[in-house]
Amino acid sequence: MTSWLQTPRIKRDLKDKQLTFQTTDSGFATQFNTIFYSYLYAKSKNTLLHMCDMPNALGPRYPMLRNTFDLPKDLQVIDTPIPSSMAINAQKSSIETVLSKYSSKELRSQAKEFFKLRPEIQILLKERLDILKIPKVDCTLHLKSDSSTSDTQKILQAVSSVKSSVKKQTPTIFVMTDDYRLFEMFRKKAETSWILFTLPSTTLLSGYNQKIFNSLPRQQKMEAYMEFLVELTIAQSSDCIVTSFSSNVGKYLYLTAGDKTPVISMDVQVFTPF
Repeated sequence: MTSWLQTPRIKRDLKDKQLTFQTTDSGFATQFNTIFYSYLYAKSKNTLLHMCDMPNALGPRYPMLRNTFDLPKDLQVIDTPIPSSMAINAQKSSIETVLSKYSSKELRSQAKEFFKLRPEIQILLKERLDILKIPKVDCTLHLKSDSSTSDTQKILQAVSSVKSSVKKQTPTIFVMTDDYRLFEMFRKKAETSWILFTLPSTTLLSGYNQKIFNSLPRQQKMEAYMEFLVELTIAQSSDCIVTSFSSNVGKYLYLTAGDKTPVISMDVQVFTPF
């Protein structure tokens, strides 16, 4: 899949004051959210943001962000960090201050503009979705695997949140999770009238572990990444989303969901960037 899209770099003279965003080998949604926050921060300072999106969780030389999104033209793509530049990844408190000035509506509008998928990726996703024959989704439930709460508590909260969110008696619910056990637990507690489905990962069946993921063969990681993008696409097209704002996936879904799509958090009630 390395033949996907090699986006040409734009050559420009660098300004004296330089901000650089550098990807890491942490989760995909973390990288998505942080580059968006960094971009808004740089814009607020009337400063060009340089983005080095290698290395990342997919590999040391795969340009993940530029090969996924049709990024803004005023984002300078570079292949190696600028030694004398300021690493924007470390400016968390400053970024939060800038983002706090945006209304929820403005922030989500900016996010949807920023996270436009490249045409080639849209084609790949459509091909997969056509094969899967996904039904109209009334609600997406995002269940994250972590140790912050017990699995039993998590499932009971999920059932309660979905009940209060769906209007139909027989809703179609997409369960987005990296731990198939959670789907089975939810299915046993869910209303019998609910129509449930999930997309079990071909690579991650029992929870996401970043260290283990990073050690997987490149082809396996690329497949998992495409599966993740498919899941995000399904979630973004559903009528409502139940997630967790403590999760970077939940934050991304909140930012990119439709304007009229309710996004309900099962833990933190108010969206915050970090």
